[in-house]
Amino acid sequence: MRSTIAICVGAVPFLYGCAVGGVSPSTSASLPLHPCGDLTSVNCIIDYDSAHVEELRPTSDLYPQLGLAMSGGGSKAAPFAMGVLKRFVDGPAGEQWIYKTDYLSSVSGSGYAAFYMYYKAYELAHGKYAYDPAFPGLQRFFVDSRRLNSNIDAPYFVDVRSQDLRGVNDVESVAESNDGCTRLSVQNYAEPDGHPPSPGVIDRHYANYQGWVECYQDLLMSKHSPVSTSQRDIGNLGGTFASMVTESVISLPLHYFSNLLFDWRKPLSPSQYDYLYGIERTYAYIPEPGTQLPVGPHEDRFRQMVKQFTFADLSTIYTGDEAATNATVGGYLPKWILQATGASGNVGVDLSRAPYDLATDVFEITFDEFGSGRYGYVRGSPELVGLTVPLSVLSSAAFADTAQRSLKYPRAAVNALLQGLNIRWGLDIPNYNQSNLSRVKHSFLIWPFYFLDDDVTTPKGPTIHLSDGGQSGDNLGMISLLRRSVQNIVVVAGENDWHRDEKSDGFISLSSLCSVNYYLVQHGYTMVFEADPRDPGTGPTTPFDLSQSCQWDDKHRSISIPNVTASSENPAKDTTNITPFNWRRRVWIADIVKLKHGATETLTLNHAGPDTAHTPPGLDSVKIYYLMSALDQKAWIKVVREWYQAAPDGTGRPVRKCQGVTTGQSDGLTYSCTLLEYVHDTMVSSVVGGEDGLSPEDRVIAEDSGKWVFPQNSTAFTTYSNSIYLFRAYRDLGWLYANDLLTADNRLATLLKRAPNRRPAGLDGIYRSRTIQASRP
Repeated sequence: MRSTIAICVGAVPFLYGCAVGGVSPSTSASLPLHPCGDLTSVNCIIDYDSAHVEELRPTSDLYPQLGLAMSGGGSKAAPFAMGVLKRFVDGPAGEQWIYKTDYLSSVSGSGYAAFYMYYKAYELAHGKYAYDPAFPGLQRFFVDSRRLNSNIDAPYFVDVRSQDLRGVNDVESVAESNDGCTRLSVQNYAEPDGHPPSPGVIDRHYANYQGWVECYQDLLMSKHSPVSTSQRDIGNLGGTFASMVTESVISLPLHYFSNLLFDWRKPLSPSQYDYLYGIERTYAYIPEPGTQLPVGPHEDRFRQMVKQFTFADLSTIYTGDEAATNATVGGYLPKWILQATGASGNVGVDLSRAPYDLATDVFEITFDEFGSGRYGYVRGSPELVGLTVPLSVLSSAAFADTAQRSLKYPRAAVNALLQGLNIRWGLDIPNYNQSNLSRVKHSFLIWPFYFLDDDVTTPKGPTIHLSDGGQSGDNLGMISLLRRSVQNIVVVAGENDWHRDEKSDGFISLSSLCSVNYYLVQHGYTMVFEADPRDPGTGPTTPFDLSQSCQWDDKHRSISIPNVTASSENPAKDTTNITPFNWRRRVWIADIVKLKHGATETLTLNHAGPDTAHTPPGLDSVKIYYLMSALDQKAWIKVVREWYQAAPDGTGRPVRKCQGVTTGQSDGLTYSCTLLEYVHDTMVSSVVGGEDGLSPEDRVIAEDSGKWVFPQNSTAFTTYSNSIYLFRAYRDLGWLYANDLLTADNRLATLLKRAPNRRPAGLDGIYRSRTIQASRP
């Protein structure tokens, strides 16, 4: 039960007479907040107007030019996002794309990877790490933990200068070698004579940063993750769940009293703390020299981080002196926007199955602004309502919650289970439109009378309930960037969007993409992609208009499966559904275009026309670059066969033949060797007994059956029970696809080659002064 029970028991003296929302009046701001009077006002509510975002912008351009939107999907989305972030951080001075990006938005699991990057940047800005000219700025934190001796010829992940990391095993990670998870540390590497490493020779511990995440990305386990090439390894999962259930049962009396008999909405769920501390342990911690490993998620350092790592701290990386920031962090990072879902009232009795409204229910959290269309946007620090950076990451990723509307099960049953067992992960914050006194009065109301004081249909209740950002319908993180008129949006879609179908090969619903397009249609626009994603990119293509392909009703927003048939003009046309295994567009490009006049009446339900009052400007010049965690299965199988055929019988896998990356002989695309190895192992593990003893006929069945689910593993599975190999496979895929952004089109290539971010003129002194005011309520 660890120390979570102590947290719950220790909370008893503070429950009585407290305001609801988990924030005591003595530590929260003076509420309600008032409307902002002018552009210099802080700690105030901006009138809702999505066509004009009043914030401290990271660019002086009329429209921000480049944004990175990273999707939800738990520990499935996190490594895919980590691979893309690595490619944005990679490269010599002047190439790193991350310092040329204006905004980064994250939802749910991708927030883990963003948390990793921004926390490391914060530590750099505060001088925790000495400057290293070989790996300046953030690059040291994204050095892969593999020891690839093939990197001499073709670098993949590890830099060619990493002499110390080349070992006898081509693809083995320091995380998996000789139980390396218990040997990771940050002790400085030295040459045999005791001197520091010479310039260009990697410090061995740099590989431990990514190695640490590999080891501990299984968030809910006390020990490190298993090493497994199979799809599923649940060796320790039963014990993990047994511990969590026991904790929850012990906490029930306190939960029933404070959150059901009364409506105090205290965060007393032990599994919520397990989840929160697991995220911190994996993505925001590196063991100090001499640390005994493994490190459990419930150490005091993680509880302290929840309280102490604030947005005022994080603002340092946006507001620091330019020379100092360039020398430590490497440059100005994109402004981070965490997307959660902001629900009204007591969501335990909210039984609606209707999708949330993206224009009002996407709750944004940045270092100097937070809120939603429903409640208004606050110009000020999220600390005003008790939100630190870790708590904001938690709220954005709280998918096990009663606000969940995307599950196929009845909401009443889901709510009863989550509330009855005290396993709800959402977080309540004070409603900044209501006074502290009103919350204190609400805390004295007993069941069922407190329902009369909190209507779930209005935004006037005592609290705002934050939960998984994907529950809003935007699991891609696009709405906050569209609201800011970001002109070029790279979408990192690492979500689980595959629907199995017994009558066919299943299909990708693309429901999140259709949900965002529903928002665009409401404003008179639509996304038109360059081609069907199954199109290999050769010959003429037919535009793929989401307004014509998506189907919308009162419960779902998803893509319909086009009835594509072969014809005499195009007999080779793919007639199968769109699946994760026939996806041929590594960078799927779309333009946002205006709908034809009058089209919205037939495309939306209960909607008379475009909502021009709150339409962001410049939408018709926005371009989307969509990176999907899907692949062309047949192409990968072909390259795997070509690769393995080069190995003489009994000699093993010819990794050296691949040299880090390889090019398909027929399609000219680049394939990573380590990912090819994972695909091979996954194919043969589809047959009981694995690779040993397979006949040639059985091997063909294993490779062609399509029984594996990577890269569309279950989101819940990858969060609850992951393996080092699976984490690496998703990260490799994200890194590989992000490489193709440079050649996607001339417009994006020009942006990726532009000068790094600069602090906008006229903002000197304003960033820091506003942030300090906002962080001291």
